[in-house]
Parts: sequence; C-alpha cells; structure tokens
Amino acid sequence: MQKEMIKTIGEDYFAFKGIEGYYLFQTESFGIFKIDEKLYRKIDSLSESDAGGSEFPAEIVPLIEEMRLKAPVTGEIHNKVRARLSEPDPELTSINIFLTDRCNMRCRYCFTDDKPESLLANRRTIDLDTAISAVDFYAERMAGNDKPLSVNFFGGEPLLRYGDIKKIMQHTTELAERDGKNTFFYMTTNATLLDDEMIDFFNSSNFEIVVSLDGDRTVHDANRIDADG
Repeated sequence: MQKEMIKTIGEDYFAFKGIEGYYLFQTESFGIFKIDEKLYRKIDSLSESDAGGSEFPAEIVPLIEEMRLKAPVTGEIHNKVRARLSEPDPELTSINIFLTDRCNMRCRYCFTDDKPESLLANRRTIDLDTAISAVDFYAERMAGNDKPLSVNFFGGEPLLRYGDIKKIMQHTTELAERDGKNTFFYMTTNATLLDDEMIDFFNSSNFEIVVSLDGDRTVHDANRIDADG
C-alpha cells in the first residue's frame, strides 16, 4: 500500500483507501470501519501537527462519532486478514520489542524526543503481558518454518527492564523448545548499567549486544550526558 494512501489521526486510528472504498482501522479493538470519502478527505486535509496528537481535532469529532455508530467491517475482509495472519510468514525473521522510552542517559541527539525538557515525563513502557503476547504471536507465525526465534530488545535503555528481559527470554526459549527451534537474542544498549551478573547471564544465553558509542572520548562525553547532567 502506498504511503500517501495511509492517514493517521490521533494515536488510535489509521485511515486508508482500499480497492473497494475507504476504511478506518482502530488499534484498540482491531476493528475496521468503512467510512465515506468525506471523512477520508477531511483526515487527508489535516496537517501533520493537527493529526498527530492524542486527541481528535475538533472538526473531526462529529464525523468520528458518526462512524462509531456503524458496525465494523466483517465477512470477507476480516476473513482474509485472519487467514493471512494464521499462515507462516516466510518474510518474518525476528521480532523487535521496544521495552521503554525511559533511559538513564540524556543524549543531546536522542531520537525518542525532540524536546529535552520532556525527557523525564510521559515515557512509554510496554507491559510484560503485552510483550509476552507479542512473542506468542510471533512464535505462532514462525511455527511452520525452520527458522530460529530471534528477539531484539530496544529502547530507550532496555537494561532498565532487565528483569522483564529475562522473563521474555525464558518464555521465548520454552516456545522454541516446544517447536524444535533455536533462539537468538539481541539488544542495543548504552552499556552503562551492565554488571558482572548480567554479563554472565547474557554470555550463557546466545545473546548479542550492540553498544552505542560516539567517536572518541571527547566527542562521546560531549553528547552522551547522564540523567544527572
């Protein structure tokens, strides 16, 4: 699907043009609602700043409320989606788990937020149950091939969730043993929280670590500031 055909509104809806018309996908319920061209064009006309917030722009609310009264699309469309998701995916090789936006560093160039004053607030963190469910979904789709289960932990600083990393790894390993697969684990980290216990655990777990470094010591220290400044 071409990028220009997908429109985002708020944090929970994506509007797109399909072969048979216009649709709105709700992430919370996984419902697909058929909408008219008027609503799609209205969403299309919004600027990126207007459409990207956590709430709908005022002029969109009546149209969204009207759409919510309609039944979600069922039948052939949903059957096709379910059938596609139930099949082993030959293109799928790994899963990335974004554990948290939180970090013990305050790097000047951090991509997670363009506003340094907001780095300490409103950080997003995936809960353990959701992460486990994501691994279950991934393992189910991989069950029909001979590829290993590969899980990549990312953040923020993933080591702030070290305890949950171990639990996710244990669950992934159990699924892999059930399906006769190997496991591989990866993580991108600033490495400042690594200790001997962590190193021993990762060394025993087929775990690869990518450490972020920025040039020589002078350049690195100038940009990589810890939470205390």
